[in-house]
Amino acid sequence: MKRILIVIAMTLFVAGTAGVVAQRTAGRASAAVAPAPAPFNYAAKFVCGEFDKFSDPVNPAVPEGPVKPGNYQTAINVHNPNSIAVVLRKKAVLLFAGTAPSDETVFEQPKPPGQFFGVDLAPDFGLEIDCQDIRRQLLGPVAPPAPDFIKGWVVILTNAPLDIEVVFTGHGYKPDPATGITTREGFSLYVERVLPTQNVQ
Repeated sequence: MKRILIVIAMTLFVAGTAGVVAQRTAGRASAAVAPAPAPFNYAAKFVCGEFDKFSDPVNPAVPEGPVKPGNYQTAINVHNPNSIAVVLRKKAVLLFAGTAPSDETVFEQPKPPGQFFGVDLAPDFGLEIDCQDIRRQLLGPVAPPAPDFIKGWVVILTNAPLDIEVVFTGHGYKPDPATGITTREGFSLYVERVLPTQNVQ
């Protein structure tokens, strides 16, 4: 009788130990599975439209503006270098809108972001976000129509890293006080690569 009880006790002990080991093994297995990657956050600058086209650039009474007088365009180029499709969400933050400089009465006011818009980007596919996209989709009714000047950020969140470069082009203005005619002056082009910030909550 004692032998039977000993055998039963040993069987229960072994079974219980196996259960604990199985639970611990299952825990390690689930922990080994990589969680979904944290979003990659890209913030790309944009400047679009005409600013201060008709002001006298040497008149000291003209207030300082956010940019020099000129016409500006921005194109944000996005490429998916991954072997999987990438889901990205994009929105815009409008920091300034206007056609000429003005005296500021309130300083450093935080601006709210717009709503997110989603898009799927297949492997090796690309897309471009230009000034028309920013005005008509990302900003919508908040943005004044072209050629009024706007500037701010386009924010892109993705589940995988992307290639993102921004192309800025612009030219200045040369007003003729005698005739009142303003002509284009010069041309500039600048390309900037945008790097991501990870672990955005």
